[in-house]
Amino acid sequence: MTATAAPTRRSGWLPVGAGHVLRWWESGSPGGVPLLLLHGGPGGHSTRAQRALADPRRFRIIQVDQRGCGASRPRGGLVANTTGHLVDDLERLRTHLGVEQWVVLGPSWGTVLALALAARSPRAVSALVLSGLFLGAREEYRHLLDGQGVDPAVWDRFVAPLDAAERADVPAAYARRIHDPAHPDHARAVRNWVAFDAALGGAGFAPSRIRLGPGLVASAAVEAHYARHGFFLPTEGVLGLAGAVTAPVTVVQGTGDTAGAASAERLRAALAHAHLGWVEAGHSAVEPRLAARIRAALDGAAAAAPGRGATR
Repeated sequence: MTATAAPTRRSGWLPVGAGHVLRWWESGSPGGVPLLLLHGGPGGHSTRAQRALADPRRFRIIQVDQRGCGASRPRGGLVANTTGHLVDDLERLRTHLGVEQWVVLGPSWGTVLALALAARSPRAVSALVLSGLFLGAREEYRHLLDGQGVDPAVWDRFVAPLDAAERADVPAAYARRIHDPAHPDHARAVRNWVAFDAALGGAGFAPSRIRLGPGLVASAAVEAHYARHGFFLPTEGVLGLAGAVTAPVTVVQGTGDTAGAASAERLRAALAHAHLGWVEAGHSAVEPRLAARIRAALDGAAAAAPGRGATR
């Protein structure tokens, strides 16, 4: 049976400083196990489709758009927008909503935030479910941004606007173009960035098919900002935090997600208690086979929560 997304039960705004105001939503059961459902990116946004990953009878589903993302304001805001700020924001949200402890689902970029949050506030995280792994390690994202994770034709098209010197630091070259609306190559850079990002996730389409809008430009701006600054993480990404993660960790990884496969093995080596399961799927958490396994992992996390998670 295909899962359906629960309707929004309540929503609100959370000021977090430096002019940023985050948009958040709740759905599912108000008495269920609190579940923080992170979005990907950086630069992504929360969607109703993501809610279908969790049983609304078991979970109090909480979503939030990160700084500069989606419905949060200012759209595309880059000031005081780092990984550390995002983790701080999640703790503020937990306190604001009166949540003592929550399960955290981290797909893709959400993996970084989920692990960082669990390391910072171990008593506040009862379990982690991760998929489409991205750990923010320099080796990992350099592999992606050196064209090794995509078709050579896609890579050639991506770097075509850059001269030889700029190709030494592709994220910085693209950030300059994307962050400057007056740059003569601004629109092309946004389209190229979005198309390349989609290719990394297994989706292929030509940049010329992309219709620019404020939301898309903001998304590219945030992601380029993070990529340019090494995702505001040390060389090893969040792997260095693994020793502080005490919550149960379940990783659901698609066999077709080639970049994530290496990350999954590195995480398992660094986090001995993590359970790694493979699924014949790609990167996106909403792919049917991957979604079914994620849902099962979340149900297991709910059942393990003392006195919580019973189907209502």
